[in-house]
Parts: sequence; structure tokens; C-alpha cells
Amino acid sequence: MKSSQLAPLSPLWTGAVTAMASLYGLWPGMDMSRGPGQRGEILFFLMFFGPVMFFVVMLPATVVLQVIFRRIEPVYRSFIALALAGLFPVVAGVPGVFGLLVVAVFGCLAWAYARKDQAIERERDDFASEEKPREVEIGSNFLAAFPDPLWSRMDLDSCEALWAIEGEQDGAPYMIIEISHDPFGLMANEHAQATTTFFLAPIPASIPGRQLSWQPPGYHAWADRKYVYLALPGKQAKPSTWRATIASAFHTVGALRQPAADARSRAGRRPYSAVGGGFTVQVFRCAKMLVLALALLWGGLAPIFGWMEFSAEAVKMVPAYLLGSLFCFGGACYFAARARICWLQR
Repeated sequence: MKSSQLAPLSPLWTGAVTAMASLYGLWPGMDMSRGPGQRGEILFFLMFFGPVMFFVVMLPATVVLQVIFRRIEPVYRSFIALALAGLFPVVAGVPGVFGLLVVAVFGCLAWAYARKDQAIERERDDFASEEKPREVEIGSNFLAAFPDPLWSRMDLDSCEALWAIEGEQDGAPYMIIEISHDPFGLMANEHAQATTTFFLAPIPASIPGRQLSWQPPGYHAWADRKYVYLALPGKQAKPSTWRATIASAFHTVGALRQPAADARSRAGRRPYSAVGGGFTVQVFRCAKMLVLALALLWGGLAPIFGWMEFSAEAVKMVPAYLLGSLFCFGGACYFAARARICWLQR
């Protein structure tokens, strides 16, 4: 098999594949909308199950089509794409304007992401060819081996090192680590993943200080007994900015100083505020879970105490409501504890 056949798809073909998979993801919803039943019931059903069925079809179809298209020549890709696009109206009908808009949006998003990934990969190759960094082996305790790293100060959850490299720039050593973690922020999706690029510069023995007196604008910086750390939380740094950021890390190391006398007297106080979860985010999540818990509790107790019209269906849902309320109260307690920790670390 030719090596070119296994090369990543171009951004244009990635967008085309995603658009075709999105087109066939509309099929279940189109069938449901044409099925028997009252109009209101159909719309209610589509509101909840339509998006689920769309992604159930679209995501596996995207993966399968990408595998197939990577293994065949471009001329056959065009033939298969035209065949799939022409077959859909025959077997499923013509989608409406909203459906076509969904297909176009997903196709454009896939094209944009593929183009971004392609640019990042090209910049990494340029950096590797010029700087010749060395890959660092990542073991199970790789992140735990650092004394007091910036990612622990940021209160990031589920940290996992994706890759790490080390090298020298202007005769001084550096390390770059890319870490995946749970996203943060008030509207963050707790089931998704974010990526942060950390830049590390070792602190020479000739520099006794560990207190930061300068850091690059916009960056979060931290120094433990071995390294200076720089990062933009939740941001995957472009390789084209790596050299400048490494130079900034060296500048930060050179600007370290001894802590003042008043800082030594407050040694038990953390000199860095958590930015990952953070107090405000944890309080928001606690309040959200508490509201949901109270709503489920009312739904479970209302049929028992006669606060709503009695019905057999409502009584059947009482155990589910009470169990859901119990889990939500547990989640609220968990986030309240996290908020307390963040408050004490301020």
C-alpha cells in the first residue's frame, strides 16, 4: 500500500466527508417527521431525540468515511462522494433549508479545524527541523515528578501529559509539555477536554531567588525549586510562538529574586491564586446542582403529599425523581467542598 494513501485528508476532503456524514445524519429525523402522529407530538419528539439520532449516525459515519477516503485515490473519492450525495435524495428525500444549513455548518467547521491542525503540524515540523528537540518519554508518574508545577496551582482536573519535548535555545535548556485537562469557566462542558501548552525553564543554581518579579504579559507564571513555568490556561500554543515564549521563560528566570521579609512571615499563604476551577466557578456549579436537586425533590414529593393532581404516571416516576435528587445533592456538596478549598487558597 502506498504511503500517500494513509496520509491525512486535506481540509477540503475533511469538510466534504463531514458534510456527507451530516447529510445522512438527517435521515432519522426526516423519517420521524413524516411518520404518523400529531404535529405537536412529532415536534416534541424531534426536539429531544432528533439531535441524538443525528450524532448517532453522523459521528460513526464520519470516522468510517475518513478511513475509506484515506485509503483510496482522489479520483475514486470524487466518484464515491457524488454517488453518496446523489443517492440520499432518492432514498430519503430532499432535506429542507434548515437541514442543508446544518450540513453546510458542520462541513465548514470540519474544514476550518482540519486547516488549523494542518498549519500546526507544519509549524511543528519547521520547529523540529531547526531546533532539533528531543522527545521526552512520558510515564505514568511523569507529571507527579515535578516539585510544585503550575498545573497543580491552576487547580486543573484530570491532567494528562500528551507529549513533551526538551532542547536548547541560545545555549539554555527548556522543556515544553502539552497537557489535556477538564475545561474550566462558568459555561465549561465538564465532559469535554481542553489542552494547555506549558513552557518550562530550569532555574540555575546560581539564582537563589524563587519569587517572580517579571512575567510575559497575558501569561500565567510560577516558579518552584527547579523550574519556571509559563502557560496560557486552556490554550494550545502555536509552534510559531514557541521560540518567543521560551525566550520569555528565560527572561522570567533571570528576573527571579529573593522573597521580601514580609513574604517570609506569611509562608503558609499560597502565593498563586487558582484559575482552573476557581471559587466563582465552583459556587456556580454548586448552585446549579442545588437548583436541579430541589426541582427533582419537589417532583418526587409532590405526588406523595398531594401537591399536584394525582396520576399513575406521576407515582411511577417518584423513585426516579428522589434518586436523581439524591445524586444532585451529592454533586452540590462536592462542588461546595471544592469552592471552600479554592476560597482558602486565595
